[in-house]
Amino acid sequence: MSLSETLQRIWREEVRKDYLSGIISSERELQACLYFHLRHAMTAGTARWRIFVEPTVNSVAGAKLHRRPDLVVAQRDASGSLDVLAIIELKLDRGGYIKFESEFERIEALKSHSAISIKNQRPDREREHDILHLGEHTKFFLGFVGSDDAAALWPEEVRQRNANFLLHSADVAQNTTLLLGRAASDGRVKFFCETVG
Repeated sequence: MSLSETLQRIWREEVRKDYLSGIISSERELQACLYFHLRHAMTAGTARWRIFVEPTVNSVAGAKLHRRPDLVVAQRDASGSLDVLAIIELKLDRGGYIKFESEFERIEALKSHSAISIKNQRPDREREHDILHLGEHTKFFLGFVGSDDAAALWPEEVRQRNANFLLHSADVAQNTTLLLGRAASDGRVKFFCETVG
């Protein structure tokens, strides 16, 4: 199973279950939940992903990008270089509005680089910078969880508010998946996934 398929299954099944059980009440808990299930899926299968949590991302040239994605998942290729498989941004809101529009700008800013640098602490206490490569294999995931009156939880609303992004970045939009968790006022909860483009 690919990382994209694994992430979507985890979102629909495991994250939904954790949300319903009441253990996700903050964005950090949502992040921790997804990380936990990704690690479990990795150890249960044959995939060997490297999961970075809130890494400070810079350009390879050293320019500060001021980006700290919630999760970055990478995998070593046959030559030993790290390829970015997924960049994941998460938002949780119980107040009816999730600020999601800027997430598309962040995706566009990261996608414009073919490689990024992430500071990594080694077991021997040395700090190094890992170079990660972005390309066609890189997928973007925006996870939004909240009450069903939040615009971010309705794909048609997301598309309408980000029409400019969709028009000028169709290739990025095709590689962007919404992970949505919608809680209705009558208690029904729906967790689903949908491609933006």
